[in-house]
Amino acid sequence: VQSPWVVVKLLGLLRKLSVPSESVARSRLLDCIELIFDKCQEPPSCKRLEHKNAKKAIIFETVLLIHHIK
Repeated sequence: VQSPWVVVKLLGLLRKLSVPSESVARSRLLDCIELIFDKCQEPPSCKRLEHKNAKKAIIFETVLLIHHIK
């Protein structure tokens, strides 16, 4: 992920917005969440602690967003 802290902030912003009621918008949001999880499953390009922490922060915000949607 190129700018992990921007991703974390955007996920937090999505969590503060209302859940989309349209099926198309909801489907696109769920597709984005799935893509985020897929990206986080990829092996790290480096083993630096900052990279691991950024990845964990993204996963954490994504889980919070899923909880908000459900």
